[in-house]
Amino acid sequence: MVDNKHSVFGEVVEGMNVVNATEKGDLIQAVTIIRKGKAAMDFDPAIAEKLIAERNKKLAENNIKNIPHATTELDPAKIPDSDNAEAGEVSVDMLVVAYQGAKTPKQNIFYDKSGAEKIAQKLTDYARRKGIKFSDLINQFTDLPQQSKLPLLSAKQPSLPNFLKPALKLGIGQISDPVDSPFGYLIFRRVLVELVTASHILITYEGALRATKKRDRKEARILGEQILKDLKRGKDFAELARKHSDGPSGPKGGDLGRFTRGQMVPEFDQAVFNLKPGEVSGVVETQFGYHIIKRIK
Repeated sequence: MVDNKHSVFGEVVEGMNVVNATEKGDLIQAVTIIRKGKAAMDFDPAIAEKLIAERNKKLAENNIKNIPHATTELDPAKIPDSDNAEAGEVSVDMLVVAYQGAKTPKQNIFYDKSGAEKIAQKLTDYARRKGIKFSDLINQFTDLPQQSKLPLLSAKQPSLPNFLKPALKLGIGQISDPVDSPFGYLIFRRVLVELVTASHILITYEGALRATKKRDRKEARILGEQILKDLKRGKDFAELARKHSDGPSGPKGGDLGRFTRGQMVPEFDQAVFNLKPGEVSGVVETQFGYHIIKRIK
């Protein structure tokens, strides 16, 4: 469709109700186009296709990246050392410069591969200048805003793609050279790994996501408050988790293992990272129900 009323064959006078009823993921097996009227018969699809191509070109031009002229010196702390040892685990911020043909959800990519490489090199040089915040460049220039951080990459991960391995040789604050990948050119900046080990007790209720119990929300809250009182009286967290938790970690005493910032839902994430090792949270509500969280380390 050119718009919500025209196809490349002309104005659609019948059948838009069928088109509008389709949903994402629907498979249209066949479409029969019947031209009616002199205007439709005289319509030239080549003209419409030319107009579409011109429109797409203008949309692609909106995705041109205008890199500011650098006015400060390079910051040595941001430049990788060639003799850096490979780290076991890293966390990185990531900026993506997509090119035509790369796997990307972004539409109307302007650059071919060669052009994207040049832009990525300019961005890398600019990012390594004194006073430049990498996060600001991500916000302004990345073609994959849905994935601006890789919270944990491990050298022990057997399936770690080759295009992510250069991140393991960065020091904290250092910015990589552009790395070609199926998604475009990637630029990494290594940041501190924010990692915790924690356990939790989950109390679900009807209407919560993946709920396993028939209790209502009020009953779940009351049970959560009672468990919290038991913990304050000195009862064992793991024992209470095995007895009360509705989550899959319940039989393991609520143990969630290690995870990074941003890996859990926001309410849980904020609560656990605000705790000190050994501390227990209050009753925290998420889309899954009520949680009582204990940070181990």
